[in-house]
Amino acid sequence: PFSNCSKCECSSVGRASRCQRDCRRFDSGHSLHFQIAVSASVAQLVEHHVANVIVAGSIPVTRSIFLSEDMIKLIATDLDGTLLDDNKQLPPGFFDAILKLKAHGVRFVIASGRQYYNIVKIFEELQNDLYFLGDNGAVAFEGRNCMGYTELPPEVLLAPLERVRSIPTAHPIFCGVDCAYSDDTDPYFCTNARKYNSRFKIVPHLPDVLKTDHICKLAVFDSENAEKNTLPNMKQFAGDFTLALAGEEWLDCMPPGMNKGIGLKLIQEKLGISPEETMAFGDYHNDLEMLQSCHYSYAMKNAHPDILKTARYTTEYSNNEYGVMKTLQQYFDFL
Repeated sequence: PFSNCSKCECSSVGRASRCQRDCRRFDSGHSLHFQIAVSASVAQLVEHHVANVIVAGSIPVTRSIFLSEDMIKLIATDLDGTLLDDNKQLPPGFFDAILKLKAHGVRFVIASGRQYYNIVKIFEELQNDLYFLGDNGAVAFEGRNCMGYTELPPEVLLAPLERVRSIPTAHPIFCGVDCAYSDDTDPYFCTNARKYNSRFKIVPHLPDVLKTDHICKLAVFDSENAEKNTLPNMKQFAGDFTLALAGEEWLDCMPPGMNKGIGLKLIQEKLGISPEETMAFGDYHNDLEMLQSCHYSYAMKNAHPDILKTARYTTEYSNNEYGVMKTLQQYFDFL
């Protein structure tokens, strides 16, 4: 009943079902261009899976026709701009959804540029039911248990720190395993720093903390625009760091090669779950590698244009419309 796939030319239903998945020809917000035989039985079959059917035309799909719930075993999502709305609120019913997913063998990862201790305050009730990637994957936790962290050598932090200090709109934070630190007392900066770092200290001299904590990330808050102001000034250090924009005002400088994708791979390997069995959601540059580490990669409707180009799919709804939750409800009948 279906036309040949334009990429692999398969025509059988069995092979076509796999082909549709591999060739990215279905999903939320996309149209499938199937030629459907004018048959009542076929129409009824298709109507069983999708809401609107246009015979011999395009089908706007709200749920994959061919994707089985059993295919997805791991889900990862960014927080700000993705799972949380702009008021930093979770979707209604999200905690219940996590428990139902776990009961069906699906594990969930919260991956953020935020500090681990800040993330878990949001999910305190379900802390032991989740995996966490903090500081863009530099710190990984299974519930309360640290799975590992990646430290920056102290000697590579001093030169970029001085460069940050030379940018009028930029403010530095050393993000450690135990705490986040700064010696910048600007009130607006400190307010924003505490939004994403529950353990945050002002210290007299920032380099002193290199002796007392393991620093996993240099975060830079730019009160105007990190992409326009801070990033161009920090590109000279790209050989010593992975540079990732974490929002309009934030640039993260992490250990070379470290990102959310590396953290997600650590969890995939621990659980024996492949990228083809993984789904992820993101909206900004620091989500890029995480989206590349799974087959079912979703850019939020409100995502940065670069992320919209990279992800395999785009959510039908924005973060303010709880796009992550609605996409999961389209995939899993029990939600």
